[in-house]
Amino acid sequence: MHEERDNVLNRYTRVARFRAMENSNELLPALRDAQLVELTRERLILSGIERQEDVVINKIEDFAQTWVCWLGEQQ
Repeated sequence: MHEERDNVLNRYTRVARFRAMENSNELLPALRDAQLVELTRERLILSGIERQEDVVINKIEDFAQTWVCWLGEQQ
């Protein structure tokens, strides 16, 4: 999670990205205006906005989204 410029909102915002460890491919769409809701030994919960852009019809839609990441021990 880091801050970056959002041209639609015309401001800087916190953006969370979920990437595979092997490469830098994003596994989920970015979570904008991300907020940490909960962090325990078992899970991490982030809440924010997922943006879907359709360049063909020039439409942008934002959807409320929550990520729940279960944290487990690696074997």
